[in-house]
Amino acid sequence: MAAELPGRLPTFKPEEIALAHDFIRSGLIKGEVRAGIPLETERSRRVLELNPAAGFWDRYPWMLKVDLVVETPAEVWIVELSSRIQMVTVGQILTYAGLYEEQYRPGKPIRLAVVARRGAPEVQAVLERQGVAVFIMPEV
Repeated sequence: MAAELPGRLPTFKPEEIALAHDFIRSGLIKGEVRAGIPLETERSRRVLELNPAAGFWDRYPWMLKVDLVVETPAEVWIVELSSRIQMVTVGQILTYAGLYEEQYRPGKPIRLAVVARRGAPEVQAVLERQGVAVFIMPEV
């Protein structure tokens, strides 16, 4: 049986939740799935500078969130969900990868994937040249 999407996902749009479920059920990447993984940013750190007593939830709104992280025995996948691939997707997934590696230090190779309902051939080509796997999941 395929893994299910874990937990509450307040930062996900309904179409992203459906896309995540479809992707997980597809079994394209098998492993432990976590969703909405927070990444500290300059803005979230600034909250702490301004208020040293600020806790995680005070900083959370200023953090970036990785849609899905799938950990396999050999690697960690950072997965971005999108209704359609756009140019901004390239920068987004590469930024997430750098911050995730810096902040979580997984000790395994990091792989990147974009999961979308609709592609954009020119952007997909750029992603693939950067080593990013692209999965187009049709509506079911």
